Amino acid sequence: MRENVGAVKRARWHRERERRRCEVEHTLVEINHSHEIDEIFDAISYREGASVIRMLQSYLGAECFQRSLASYIKRYACSNAKTEDLWAALEEGYGEPVNKLMDSWTKQKGCPVVSVKINNQKLEFEQVLLYLII
Repeated sequence: MRENVGAVKRARWHRERERRRCEVEHTLVEINHSHEIDEIFDAISYREGASVIRMLQSYLGAECFQRSLASYIKRYACSNAKTEDLWAALEEGYGEPVNKLMDSWTKQKGCPVVSVKINNQKLEFEQVLLYLII
C-alpha cells in the first residue's frame, strides 16, 4: 500500500513541477493600462513576487530591508510609486545600486538553473536559463 501512496505523491510532485516550469515564461512587470490587470495578476505574480521579496531581504539584510521599506512606505503613503521608486529607496538604505540586480530578477524571462561540479577539490558553478517552449 505504501508504494502506491508514494507513486501518487511523486506523480503529483512531477505534475506540479512541470506546471511551475511553464509558469516561468512570464516576468514580473509594471501595469500601464487597466486592461492589462487580468493578464498580469495571476498565481505567478503573487508566488514569484513573494519569493523575490524574500530573496531581496536576504540580500540586503533584514534590518536594512525593513528600514528602507519603512522609509519607502512613509514617502509614498498617499501617492503612487513605480518599481524604480522602490529600488531607489532600497538603494538609499543599502548604499549600493539595487536596480540592475532587481531588473535581472524581475524582467528576465526563464528560470535560472545552477549546476555545481567538483573539479580538483574546487567547486565550479555554471548558470544557464531554462526556457520551456509549449
